[in-house]
Amino acid sequence: MDKYFYHRIGGLQMIQRPRLLIIDDDPMIQQLLTMHLRKDFFIFSANGGQEGFALAHINRPDIVTLDMQMPGWDGIKTLQAFRANRKLSNIPVLILSAETEKAAVIRAIQAGANDYLIKDGSWHEKLVARLNRLLSPEEVPAVPKPAPQPALAMAPAEWNQAVADLAGREAMQNFEDGF
Repeated sequence: MDKYFYHRIGGLQMIQRPRLLIIDDDPMIQQLLTMHLRKDFFIFSANGGQEGFALAHINRPDIVTLDMQMPGWDGIKTLQAFRANRKLSNIPVLILSAETEKAAVIRAIQAGANDYLIKDGSWHEKLVARLNRLLSPEEVPAVPKPAPQPALAMAPAEWNQAVADLAGREAMQNFEDGF
């Protein structure tokens, strides 16, 4: 997939890099991501979930990276706000988090994450490929529908099947394969 967007203005064809919104409360992560991705993306960032949500309304991104652990609006609350908003609900969101628990991945997928990448020793190499895959319209996994029944009322096997159905996407497979 060509990661650049082409726009026609009059008789000219303009090339524009995809707009990436980084939502992370750690300024070092923001700087690292900016340095790593600036040649491929037009980057703007927010220091937290609420700020990122407001910024997305002003300058709609093509894709978002979102941290899970932030003060105020955490990643889940921010993701739920994006998915509940008509103007922002279809923006691909990649969770980029230090949380390694399977439950965290499941929560993110249930909230509407398109992918989940753990900040480990090799996440830099995987990030650009994941972002480009999510920018390809035929590759963006659909935002999951809510489970048909409350999860707490399910037996463990039913819960695993509901999660598999809901998260039957590459993010869950990547997690199980150890990213």
